[in-house]
Amino acid sequence: MLKKESLKLLPFYIFLIILTIAVSNNSFFWDKDIIISKKAYWFYENNFSLQLPNSIDTGYTPALSLLLAFLWKIFGIRLQVGHYLMLPFSLGIIYQLYIFLKHFFRNEKYIILTLILIIIDTTLLSQVIVVSSDLVLTFFFFLSINSILNKKRNILYFSLIGLSLVHFRGVISCFIVFIFDYYIFRNEYKNPYLKSLFKIIPQYLPSIIIYASYLIYHYKTTGWIFKHDESPWAGSFEVVNFSGFIRNILIIVWRLIDFGRLFLWITGIYFLMHFINKKIKYDSNINLLLLLISVAIIVNLPSMLFFNLLTGHRYFIVVYILLTVTVAYLIFEKIENKKLVRLFYIVILIGLISGNFWIYPDKIAKGWDATIAHIPYYQLRKKMINYIEEKGISFNDVGSEVPNTAGNKYIDLSNDERQFPLKNFTIHRYIFYSNIYNMFSDEEIDELKNNWILEKEYKCLQVYVRLYKNPKYFKNSF
Repeated sequence: MLKKESLKLLPFYIFLIILTIAVSNNSFFWDKDIIISKKAYWFYENNFSLQLPNSIDTGYTPALSLLLAFLWKIFGIRLQVGHYLMLPFSLGIIYQLYIFLKHFFRNEKYIILTLILIIIDTTLLSQVIVVSSDLVLTFFFFLSINSILNKKRNILYFSLIGLSLVHFRGVISCFIVFIFDYYIFRNEYKNPYLKSLFKIIPQYLPSIIIYASYLIYHYKTTGWIFKHDESPWAGSFEVVNFSGFIRNILIIVWRLIDFGRLFLWITGIYFLMHFINKKIKYDSNINLLLLLISVAIIVNLPSMLFFNLLTGHRYFIVVYILLTVTVAYLIFEKIENKKLVRLFYIVILIGLISGNFWIYPDKIAKGWDATIAHIPYYQLRKKMINYIEEKGISFNDVGSEVPNTAGNKYIDLSNDERQFPLKNFTIHRYIFYSNIYNMFSDEEIDELKNNWILEKEYKCLQVYVRLYKNPKYFKNSF
């Protein structure tokens, strides 16, 4: 990259650095991020033994937790360490996306404008401010794609290993990369199908061997792969019935248009109509981008459609980015009317910014781990804990829900071994509730609001935390 080009990315780098510093004292947030902390503690306290307890063993390679534990050994167990670990990957994503966009855009200005649309997506931003395997996955995915597009196949060895080790979805992403790689190689060199296959397979062997070796080791030491009966995540792998299948379809559609992305799809439909009417010419770049989006969705669909709870917003980050790039390409490269270009861009820009504030009523589960709207929660939770302590209330008397039921040790990286037990409306004297917690049923929310006594509330913007008293124990309270 030329020095001049690097300077154009400097504002993005500065923004991400400032953002990371600003949130560096924030606790671990969602259950999937807290599990990274729990695994890291295990490695830190057990000499990096890979024999994880079943209660925190997710079955896939715990590479990110291993790296975090290693950094804790050097810098101490501090929240800042995890956040700063994410910084090279967030900066790396900007760099890789710039390289990726250069393959499609002729005008440097359009690359920068497209990067702005990508970086303001609330789901990508939310992964920047937490310790997230999905951020690492996104970096290695685009590093892999760029290695193929720019014929840097030696880098592909490294990027595929990183992609496969970060998460099981990274392994699925390797398959997406493989299909894309095969398509590019087959079409560029006009090789027979089998010959093309054997030409590209060597780059994938190291990642396959390393991942398979871990699975074999894991099976020999635990007797299971991916799931076991006592797993806290066993419910995520339950096969859904027909109604669950239909529900998953609707959820996927919702995920794709949520948080302001509806405006991207509306713009895409506009262009689709123009393609049908042959007012806009279809080209190889559009074909390449649509291929990537289609493969990314299709490869992930089986697990999302047939299993329970595998349709989180952040599982679609790569799709969101590719969709944004595709729509931006159509706007900048296929519309000659500059006023119309500006209109489309401004509408999408405002739409995506508005996505940071799309919050639904309490009884609708929201992807709080996929929006920066959750940011006030960290301080609100601390305030409520301080209030509970000031009132001399025992943690054991306060029921709550995921992600607030993990030990403070794992959430705040403190020496505090206390944790709130999983809620029980019959026995608990208090309930610690927040609209952040999706696991409260509609009936439980109604029960709290209508029959329990509100002891304390803290609120900021669209997030609140509440402490309710059980009327059975506080009959004379008003």
